[in-house]
Amino acid sequence: MKKLYAFSTLVCMLCCAAGHTQTFSLLKDINPGSDGSNPFLFTNVNGTAYFRADDGTHANELWKSNGNAAGTKMVRDITAGPATSDPFYLANVNGILFFAAEGELWKSDGSEAGTVMVKDINLAGISSPLYLTNVNGTLFFRANDGINGYELWKSDGTEGGTVMVKNIGASDISSMPASLININGTLYFSATDGINGYELWKSDGTAGGTVMLKDIRAGVNGSNPERLTNVNGVLYFYAEEDVHGGELWKSDGTATGTVLVKDITPGSTGSSHFLEVTAIQNKFYFSTDNGLTGVELWKSDGTEAGTVMVKDIFTGLDGADPNSFKELNGLLYFRADDGTHGVELWKSDGTAIGTSMVKDISTDPFTPISPLAKVGNLLFFTTDPDGIQGRQLWRSDGTTVGTVKSQEISADFITQAGGFVYAAVDQGGTGVELWSSAVPDAATLPLRFLEFKGRLQNEDAALDWKTTDEVNAADFVTERSMDGQHYSSVGSVSATNNSGINHYYFLDRNVRKLNIPTIYYRLKQVDRDGNFTYSEIVKLLLEKELNSIQLYPNPVVAQANLRITIDHAEKLSVRIFDNGGRLVKAQQVNVTPGVSSVSLELNRLSHGTYFLDVRGSSGISKQVKFIK
Repeated sequence: MKKLYAFSTLVCMLCCAAGHTQTFSLLKDINPGSDGSNPFLFTNVNGTAYFRADDGTHANELWKSNGNAAGTKMVRDITAGPATSDPFYLANVNGILFFAAEGELWKSDGSEAGTVMVKDINLAGISSPLYLTNVNGTLFFRANDGINGYELWKSDGTEGGTVMVKNIGASDISSMPASLININGTLYFSATDGINGYELWKSDGTAGGTVMLKDIRAGVNGSNPERLTNVNGVLYFYAEEDVHGGELWKSDGTATGTVLVKDITPGSTGSSHFLEVTAIQNKFYFSTDNGLTGVELWKSDGTEAGTVMVKDIFTGLDGADPNSFKELNGLLYFRADDGTHGVELWKSDGTAIGTSMVKDISTDPFTPISPLAKVGNLLFFTTDPDGIQGRQLWRSDGTTVGTVKSQEISADFITQAGGFVYAAVDQGGTGVELWSSAVPDAATLPLRFLEFKGRLQNEDAALDWKTTDEVNAADFVTERSMDGQHYSSVGSVSATNNSGINHYYFLDRNVRKLNIPTIYYRLKQVDRDGNFTYSEIVKLLLEKELNSIQLYPNPVVAQANLRITIDHAEKLSVRIFDNGGRLVKAQQVNVTPGVSSVSLELNRLSHGTYFLDVRGSSGISKQVKFIK
């Protein structure tokens, strides 16, 4: 009986762990035969999925779907006959679909009659609209009117309201606006005025309010800003200049507030070019090469000390090449290669110990997982687990047991619109066609965590959380971990299923007696039907780590950083000795209760092994070996 119970429990874990699943089936064979319609560029507008597809008769045109076969149809044959209108750059602006077709700007309300050209911007040729970006209901984009070259344009959806914002480039020189992004209602982009090279610009939609924000790199070469990213209203971006090379910058929208964050690869010839970027909460994650580790995962909170490599996943110069960043439940998920397992699914909470491979799926290191797609609380990707079976669709809820094969199909371009999930699937001799899956009913969708906090209360850990949208919820299982990776249950609280905001509390007693420096908690919210979802992770520092000192990075290039966590004000003596015991640097620092950061300039030290010694009057003593 015990063996049967254990097996049943394992089956339940594997079936339930992935939470709410999607099973895809062929929605419509748009292009009968083996060629396939190759649907892609999925865009959600008011619950309808718009995309481009080729039915074999009309070439690539604009299509839409409401989740059933009858409602999956071509919106309009824009270029009549077998020629293609080449719809591209689909963008939702206040419920209207804007897109480029036949080289001009178009819009659609979903009907054939309502799918029209907004304006023939270039009467003598094509305007080639690019970078369609919504800023408070106004569409901004780059276009060429045949007279002024490629400049910044805007549109309210009418012919008269589609105008050039400003001729930034002098005379007939194109300013070539690129990397358009909306931050707090202001458009930011890169452009050149023909004099200063490519620099960072901003616009409020008027000619007078379209200005170069800062001449970061004087002269015609320009700083070439790119990878513009919004982090809680602050602009982060990559830029080049003559002193530091290409590095991480940020801007608050003013010239004085546009500053270098950190010289990650020191020197004018070094460049820490970003290969992937994303924002999660108040952190900026990116992948870059500092010249020592290869391309690895980094993060920044906007300060020099807080811009650090998260983890050297693939030690050596090759690097793990983390990419395909996706946020799920407050954590970063990505593809990476640790040099042993090949390209697999990884996750990170922004700490080294919290950065780990989710699951070693493939036994063949030469069959990597595909780029990640996110739908609700699940990640989808394809992989061939042994290099023999062929690519299969997998899903993950972010846990090891919840990362499982979903279907034996090879899918791409997964997206959600309304009550359906859509995918481009190559299966069964049809070529790449449109498949779909119904999203679970709202009554079965997981609730939302509004807040999850923890604090030390004498000898205990006090946890409290807030939720909303509770329907069909059973209970909250509190799970504890001592290493940030392996969790076990320490108790549960029943759900109330009230319609408004619900507040819960749990006390994990005598945690200080565990004699560990750090403890981690997460909540497993279980529904009555057995489905579940996880909260974000809460980390608590126990008494042993309240007086701790960490040095990073190690090895040190030019500057070392000390992270000092202390429960009282203290004056610390910081000394550095070389390998022969000679004192090479000494200074005093005053720290306050909590977490403090101290920078140590070590440019003048020669390469070698050194020892850091930190001491305080209250008995604090820390020694760290590091390499320069």
